[in-house]
Amino acid sequence: VDTEGAAGGGGGAGTSTVWITEDAFVNSGATTTNYGTATTLDLRNGSAGFVRQSLLEVDIGNPGSITAATLYLYGTLTISAGGNKTFNVYGVSPGSWTASNVTWDTKPGTQTTSIGSFTAVQGVTGTYTVDITNYVQTVGTSTLSICIGGTPPTTPYVFYPNSSEHVNAGTTGPRVVISYDGGTDTTSPVGTITINSNGTYTTT
Repeated sequence: VDTEGAAGGGGGAGTSTVWITEDAFVNSGATTTNYGTATTLDLRNGSAGFVRQSLLEVDIGNPGSITAATLYLYGTLTISAGGNKTFNVYGVSPGSWTASNVTWDTKPGTQTTSIGSFTAVQGVTGTYTVDITNYVQTVGTSTLSICIGGTPPTTPYVFYPNSSEHVNAGTTGPRVVISYDGGTDTTSPVGTITINSNGTYTTT
């Protein structure tokens, strides 16, 4: 993981940008194909075999000192029946997938309740943000794993956020911006998040 600053805090309040390098999309039309080296994180919905979801995972450091966490995505909503489109973000069990191996058939389950959302503007390329502070603070683990588009809208859309493989990933790739307090944090991460079959999660 490429980091700008030191996530986790300690010794003074500050902000860190943590660039996501573990990311991939999965495709219902090619259920055994891996897209871990694709330059975009496709989000699609439409007819059967036309659904794509994106997975991202990153080490955010010790969560005990985090006061704010925001996911940043840069992309274009190229096709959308009905105009602008709202996308939901869902929690996923950390370590349950890897960018180099995940496929539609092997993708992990997600929570049934979203942890945040953003609305993409039809035909506009830009930066979109999702406030994931509450989720990061609640689950209390150093690894953040999420899925975008876990429950796709029923109207067709195609949205292309840049992935960590994009030529401009160093400036427009997926990332989490973290704010932390000025205290020295000595809290150990909880360790493991498990997404249950009913969509709830537990920590151990």
